[in-house]
Amino acid sequence: MNSSPGWIAAGLLAAALLAWALSTARAVAATETLVHGPFEIVAEQRRESDGRFPNTSANPFGTIKVTSFRVRHQGRAVTVPRRDDVLSRYWRVLRLLDAPRPALLVATTDFHLVTEENGQLVVRSIGEQSTDLAMLQWLDATPGGQPGAPLRFGIEEVGLAAGTALKGGRWLKLSFHSVLDVQTLQVHPVRPWTPHDERGAAQPKLHGAQHPVVSFAPGRSAFAVTAHGRDAQGDYDGLLVVDLASGDALGQRIERRRMRYVDSHDFTPDWVAHYFRWERDSAGKERLVPNAAAKPLPWSGRFIDFSADMVEYRVKPVRDELLPVLQRFLIERHGAEPVAEGDNPARSNGSTLKLPGCSHVLVLSYGDRHLGLYGPALRNGLRPPDCQQAIRRLGAAFDAELASGRYDELFIVD
Repeated sequence: MNSSPGWIAAGLLAAALLAWALSTARAVAATETLVHGPFEIVAEQRRESDGRFPNTSANPFGTIKVTSFRVRHQGRAVTVPRRDDVLSRYWRVLRLLDAPRPALLVATTDFHLVTEENGQLVVRSIGEQSTDLAMLQWLDATPGGQPGAPLRFGIEEVGLAAGTALKGGRWLKLSFHSVLDVQTLQVHPVRPWTPHDERGAAQPKLHGAQHPVVSFAPGRSAFAVTAHGRDAQGDYDGLLVVDLASGDALGQRIERRRMRYVDSHDFTPDWVAHYFRWERDSAGKERLVPNAAAKPLPWSGRFIDFSADMVEYRVKPVRDELLPVLQRFLIERHGAEPVAEGDNPARSNGSTLKLPGCSHVLVLSYGDRHLGLYGPALRNGLRPPDCQQAIRRLGAAFDAELASGRYDELFIVD
């Protein structure tokens, strides 16, 4: 069937309006400038299409605020040559507040160090060109000198003063490939993977690029990252200890039977400090070695936030025999009552429960070696907040029950 001229004209008009709206939004910008030593940081705010139409938004004109940055030195634009282009605008400009002289890190998907020496501009690209989001992590962010949480930068709205200030330690890991000593501006290239030549013949084959640092040696000569490997038996987890002086890594495979964990997300600085300790080898290098005196940490569940109004309490890896244990726990300790089949025909096996403090129902489920407790949505698609709060309360209570060790045999450790 042919479209009428009226529909064609309407479609063309809508397309023209969309193009005009987007081009106008991009053209309208607010600009701020901040001086840092010999540099001027220029933040330009504008509105861009939010990119959700037509997948998750009915509004083709939806926009979001974003900020881009430019840098000037002695009135001239600071640019960074790359393989295929020249950068003059950046997702983020970061002022290294503890550097010995004014210094900036400019970033898109890569990092570039901008300084001045003898009045001349110096731009140093760090690492290889990448398509990943720019990520950095302080190795010594905590009061005890241990790693902080990784930070990732993308296209977003950023305040000029607060959004460009970077402070938090001395040792700064940039992406997976470099560590910057902020106090000296020295860059240490690192390789977070085991060697693929004869040097690594006796090591497990592990790769830790894009993985977080989980421990920093007390002598500040090495750090450990989580890592993954694969052999004929399948996937396995491990830790890589990266030497700052050489950039090389030594790998260590982790066995769940000796050190309890669900997956590598459990390898937090506290977890590593419990099961390992730093010591120096015969050559004086700092190495991470298992702590033979460490007692197993208690098993516990995890809260999975699927959305702002949906949380699930999940325990894994466990056998299905743990489901009736949690069911009895909810009934005998927390006043839960199984929902009859007529109240909820979709669940007739006693796994749907009404509990005090929850205005709807909660559901117990088992599959893929994990036990879950969650709240199904109402007919309007919403989940009552009181039930979501009840899940967190009940999960914390069952974690205390698991900590007793009475149900350790129901966890799968192979």
